[in-house]
Amino acid sequence: MDDECEVDGEVFSAFISSLLVRYDRSNNLPLRGLLEGVISIGLVLLDRAGRPVGDLQNLSEFWQERRDDFAQSMPRG
Repeated sequence: MDDECEVDGEVFSAFISSLLVRYDRSNNLPLRGLLEGVISIGLVLLDRAGRPVGDLQNLSEFWQERRDDFAQSMPRG
């Protein structure tokens, strides 16, 4: 299909993990707002692929809620 691509799960997990660290270390509200959407979508994709999120397997309640909220509005397959 034209709207699909293959992603290396290990690399993508590390990428999302690094964004979570960047988010936590930043006090730049516009950057945090942009990262929030990217991280939330990434968490849904990783969860659906059965992949852990790098070394951050114990996600905060905030990120668990964001992931779950986004998952409800993201179609499968």
